[in-house]
Amino acid sequence: MKEKICQSKPSTEESSINVAPSKKREKVLIRTYSAGVHYGTLVETERGAGGTHVVLENSRRIWKWSGANSLSELATIGSSNVAECNFSIPVRKIELLAIEIIYMTDKAIKDLENVPYWTFNKNEAEINESLNFKK
Repeated sequence: MKEKICQSKPSTEESSINVAPSKKREKVLIRTYSAGVHYGTLVETERGAGGTHVVLENSRRIWKWSGANSLSELATIGSSNVAECNFSIPVRKIELLAIEIIYMTDKAIKDLENVPYWTFNKNEAEINESLNFKK
């Protein structure tokens, strides 16, 4: 099965999808209109009249970041203080309306992958069982 990724491109139509199956999925930060900031693997985008709809897999909501002054810095050089970042546990898949799609560098990805789960539930076994979708 080929992985698919859709990339937005300007169009005079109300909605357009450009599928590029050979392109690899990329880690991104997504800033939304009303659902905050998310970090995950971009699997699809579609530009429509209301904005760019995106689908992320293994997405974590970023409640608070530290060690970077902006999302641009977080996406480029990562966080110098991951212990003070609050990222939710990942969800299998989420659909969002994006204001910004910021593509990540390898260094930033490495940093953000090391941010501990910020969760009310402290039972590690239960969390790992719930995250079985990552396998």
